[in-house]
Amino acid sequence: MTDAYLTYSQLAAMGVSGEQIRQWKTRDRVDFLKVGSTTYVKWSSVPERTRSKYSQEEINRICNFYMYEEQSKTLYNSIRFGMQNAYERDFIHYRGIYIEQGFPLDKVVEYSREHAMWAFLLDTYYRENGQKHPVDEAMKAYNEILPGKNYSRETFRKKIAKALKEGIPGIIIRKKGSGRPKEFGKQYEYMIYQLASDSKAFSCADVYRKVCSICEEMGMKSPKERTVNNIFRGALRNPVVYGHRYGADKMRYDMLSYASIKRAEYANDQWQVDGWTMPFYYRDPVDKRLKTLCLFAVMDAHSKKIVGYSISRSENTETILDGLEDAVRKTGELPFEIVSDNHSFNQTKIAGNFKEALERSGVTWTVSSNPRYKQVIERSFRTFGECYAKQQYGYTGQGIRSISPDARISQELFDKYMKAGYLLTEDQIKAIAIYCVDMWNNGVGSEGKSPNQLYEESERPNSIKLGDWRRCSHFFDLFIRDMSEITVKNGQINIVRAGRKYEYQLTSDQAYKFNNKPVTVKYIDLSEGVYMYDPSTGDPVGYVKLKEKAHGALANRTEENAAILGKVSSINKAWVRKGEKELLNLRESADPRLIELVNQRTTPKDVIRDMRENTMYVTEFARLGGNIQTTPDLPVFNEAYDTDRLLREKEEKTASSPFASNKREKVDLSFLEE
Repeated sequence: MTDAYLTYSQLAAMGVSGEQIRQWKTRDRVDFLKVGSTTYVKWSSVPERTRSKYSQEEINRICNFYMYEEQSKTLYNSIRFGMQNAYERDFIHYRGIYIEQGFPLDKVVEYSREHAMWAFLLDTYYRENGQKHPVDEAMKAYNEILPGKNYSRETFRKKIAKALKEGIPGIIIRKKGSGRPKEFGKQYEYMIYQLASDSKAFSCADVYRKVCSICEEMGMKSPKERTVNNIFRGALRNPVVYGHRYGADKMRYDMLSYASIKRAEYANDQWQVDGWTMPFYYRDPVDKRLKTLCLFAVMDAHSKKIVGYSISRSENTETILDGLEDAVRKTGELPFEIVSDNHSFNQTKIAGNFKEALERSGVTWTVSSNPRYKQVIERSFRTFGECYAKQQYGYTGQGIRSISPDARISQELFDKYMKAGYLLTEDQIKAIAIYCVDMWNNGVGSEGKSPNQLYEESERPNSIKLGDWRRCSHFFDLFIRDMSEITVKNGQINIVRAGRKYEYQLTSDQAYKFNNKPVTVKYIDLSEGVYMYDPSTGDPVGYVKLKEKAHGALANRTEENAAILGKVSSINKAWVRKGEKELLNLRESADPRLIELVNQRTTPKDVIRDMRENTMYVTEFARLGGNIQTTPDLPVFNEAYDTDRLLREKEEKTASSPFASNKREKVDLSFLEE
């Protein structure tokens, strides 16, 4: 062992006093190394008079005893301290090795410090036979001093072997890598990855042409088509690129791992819900555009029976709730679980309230983006379209996403369907949907039974019985739409659903109290009316019917339209009268002095009249060419609302009333004394 570091306790065990150690510190001749809270003394720097008392064997015995006592921890500390000391002080001895090789000064310092650490380690633990080779402790100490290295155990062991065989510089000097450099690097990969991720799904040949065009504009070397093909294939293995190219659902279905899912064992164990765009066109009577309808289905996952459904122009909140309501009406039960995709419906306030009501009844609502989780309804829609919808008049195909050559009808038949007199109406499409749903529920499946038969024959141990919905209060509590707060504007409530605006006119009392304030709204059918609640107390305010509309053109106006316009006018007048009444009540309850002070602050001063009484103003006005005496006074008046007018009108009305009199006539009752 070339050197040793001893702690104060070890020196004390050898007979060295604390006072003597303090004297060493003052003389600044002894090397001290402090690591954490422990200070070590380098034995070779201790004065010769003290070192001569102990032989090298005794020092080694003390160090070995200490090492055995502390085991691995002590060994690590010794190596750590030795390496740290070599890194900070001994590197000077090795600078010449790297200066001779022509390295710059910063590299010389870096390499010589690392060299000193390796020299300490090898000289101390690897030069003599029979010594323990502390690979783990040395690797830990090395990585702590040089955290940028972060060598693994195997790498560190190989470096030790190479240093012993070839010398320390061989493991320190980083040689340049050999081999042909990569010609088409990150920039080319970026181009191809970005082009491959385009949602239009450009072909590999098209990507190659685009890359060559970009390279020509950038002055870069154009790659060969084979190179682009190789990078393109690698890009399609990236889940993000694949997902943006083909869609998140297809990426999850084609690339990500999945669990095999069994079908529900019993009826009403699970309902799966989803919307399907019906491949039938009609012309909207308002905007004259061709449109389709959405079939929202609630399917029992055991029997595949469509237990409830609704048909509307889009898969919106009302469509979903109507379909679920239909399922509960027809079955009289709730399922153990409802599974849906991550539809925007799930982010609405109504959905939150609806799910809370379901949870109170014992139903779990599961939202899953994995198409396999609701594969029953996903696959059933394909069969539904192919086997039932396709048989009907007006069917136009599976949609633009399908790659099947049989997914669309011929162009000639499509053109014929679109002609006047051949195009379906909205009601005709609804009739087709009703017929197809009935055919589906009664059609014989792979098990030799129809969904209706499987549903009726199955046990329902996990369903939640509601009974007759006509007498079930829970049913109505469940399907009342509880919305978030809506601010009343212009004395009415506005609700927009599926592009349609529903307007509800408040009464004068309601408008006076809640205009420009939020109210809580609940409803069952928007086409009838809504229930309004005070959000601060939760108390009901009243039921507000759907606002009727009147013709604006005089030629189209009827007596009913005139009544509608008169109703709105009377509401507005009553609303204003309530506001006047409130101001009048405040005016009558106020102190006269207070009224006077308020009027002073709402009535501007007549500065012309005040200036006539001030000599300085008169002089300054004359300097500017004016005559204050001939200047008329300002027409000042109270600029706030004239509550005095309301008071005068009230007094005049009271005075003119035949039932009121300011004078009370005295009745002579003296004749009663006679």
